[in-house]
Amino acid sequence: MHTRLRPLVPALAIFFVCLGIYLPTASRHVTSTDVYGANLASWQIATTGNPWFEELAPDQYAENPLPGHQWAGTVDNGHQVITRSPGVVAAAVPAYWLDQSDDFGIGPGGWTAALLSAITAVLIFLTFSSRLTRLQAAVASGAFAFATPMWSAAADGMWTHTVTTLGIGGMAWAATKERWWLVGTFGGVALFGRFHVSLVAAILGVGIALSRRRPDIAMKVAATSSLFMALAMIWTRWMYGTWSPMGGYGSGYLERLDGFEPTWTSRLANFAGMWVSPDRGFFVWTPLALLLLPALIRGWRELPDWTQWLAWGGLTYTLAQSWISGFFGGDAYYGYRLSLEFLVSVAPAYAFTAHRMGTWARATVGPMIGLQTGAIATGAVANGIFVNGNDVWTHNAFALALGSSPSYWILAAASMALGWLLARMYGDAIAAPIISRVAPDSPGGSAPAASAGEQAHQRD
Repeated sequence: MHTRLRPLVPALAIFFVCLGIYLPTASRHVTSTDVYGANLASWQIATTGNPWFEELAPDQYAENPLPGHQWAGTVDNGHQVITRSPGVVAAAVPAYWLDQSDDFGIGPGGWTAALLSAITAVLIFLTFSSRLTRLQAAVASGAFAFATPMWSAAADGMWTHTVTTLGIGGMAWAATKERWWLVGTFGGVALFGRFHVSLVAAILGVGIALSRRRPDIAMKVAATSSLFMALAMIWTRWMYGTWSPMGGYGSGYLERLDGFEPTWTSRLANFAGMWVSPDRGFFVWTPLALLLLPALIRGWRELPDWTQWLAWGGLTYTLAQSWISGFFGGDAYYGYRLSLEFLVSVAPAYAFTAHRMGTWARATVGPMIGLQTGAIATGAVANGIFVNGNDVWTHNAFALALGSSPSYWILAAASMALGWLLARMYGDAIAAPIISRVAPDSPGGSAPAASAGEQAHQRD
């Protein structure tokens, strides 16, 4: 095999494995009004050439949950539309155009979500491969793809996060190549999916420019991402009659709804809920992040500057999201979704410091990955398991599934056993010292090789 093609083989393997699992487990029936609304808008554009619904009769579309719902309404241009972000609508238009069905269904939207999420997993694998062995990168990207709500949420249907995580994953990969125009391009993809994800791109571009004293980096990132902002403004002008780049969020319709006036108490609850609520908490569904947190802290100074700034960008975005909206993110999905941008943003930092794990972490990382995989697989395979937004402080979807049927115990146990077995087989690779694919004097920084004592400790 040609040496230039050899690195593509594992990336293609990651893609086809993810797509082969994501496709058959993507939603085929209506669960979320968010996903339904975005898909309905995509289908309308693909089949008629315009996004407007002058009537949304309850019996007009199969399983239609939208009449009276906040995502369907009359906007500033006088048309009745689905008020969703540009990217989540635009992304599925090609699939509905290829499908060419007169009867609307969410299938093509689910296929699109599976495809985009598989590409995201490949971008994360390529990002990890910049500093890890291919085996390490494969294990870490596998955990990312199947042991987190990337599988049960982003790959399950066309949420905005399906687009934003693709954009952030692309930013990370482009940063490993120091292709700043491309960083901005993927940043534009992310903001096209959810406008305030532009915070991640902005902090990444400005942060690296400051670290390296190279203002041209920030200018390149801003230039290409601004093109997507302009595209978003053109889209919303056409669809909603406003130049706001926020899509449906800036259409004027949502502001006319009876809203919830946040208080300081509710804001603090939002911040806490995003991280530790039983059914929406980032650390509840991703305890691996807690397990590896000490290693991340120990290895923080060794990280390339772009991983640090990407992590800060993801944290800033998540805090901003907690400030402006309820942490629970509605109903009809499994795991968390509003923390997915944070997950992708911190994934490189966690992967590149995993070799700093202590004895306890190295002994338990395999079972932990298996546990997460089993928990996520339960909801990803059996669609329809979710906790109502009002109950996220008192219930957990995985626990409810286990209590409802013995079959979920079998599914969860099988997934946990497989995850544990794979971790046992490749556990040494997970905890091994990282390799350096970056020159020591590179502006991006390079983790120093582990000392002989550290390597001996890691082999214990």
